[in-house]
Amino acid sequence: MSQIQFNATLTNPLLCDSFTVERTPGTFGSGGWVPGVSVQVPAYGVVTPSTDKELRQVPEGDRPTEAMTFTTVTELFARETGQQGAADVLVWRTERYRVVSVARYPNFGYYRAIATRWGGQ
Repeated sequence: MSQIQFNATLTNPLLCDSFTVERTPGTFGSGGWVPGVSVQVPAYGVVTPSTDKELRQVPEGDRPTEAMTFTTVTELFARETGQQGAADVLVWRTERYRVVSVARYPNFGYYRAIATRWGGQ
């Protein structure tokens, strides 16, 4: 019962923010990583500033000055768990954030990702 209510909250546009997931699949070729065509996936979720406790879960080299936590039913990929190594980029309120860490909660039907502000293309 709680899963249904929680999922309904995470997909309700009146209670959540909308954002876009930019996912770039690709393959490894003889010259290294070859990115494919970027796909944009619309998503809803709760977006909050990352807490100090959440940031301690991010590898030290990726610790940002600005990070947001995205809680959503849309599956997200970080660099280490992504498709062939590509991390998702989340576009929220015109800003771009690269996913650096994902906690999966399949029994409850949602994902919680920490994403750092990113100016890459």
